[in-house]
Amino acid sequence: MMKSSKKYLSVLLIVILVLSVVSFAGGVKEQVQALIRPDLNIVLNGEKLTMTDVNGDTVHPLTYNGTTYLPARAISENLDL
Repeated sequence: MMKSSKKYLSVLLIVILVLSVVSFAGGVKEQVQALIRPDLNIVLNGEKLTMTDVNGDTVHPLTYNGTTYLPARAISENLDL
């Protein structure tokens, strides 16, 4: 009986913790403005990369606050990763 109570209490505490984290994370949102940069060319081994998403549509790097972000899927596919 004691083990069952501890197990129930542990599960209850985990559920409460998860719900607390989810509700806290839900309130943390901030809208940002980034620039889509089709003018940036990514070159690998002397060849310009053609970057596409899973549907084959062309994707471009983004620039936000002076940092350029590359599409992870497109880069990893071009690197055969």
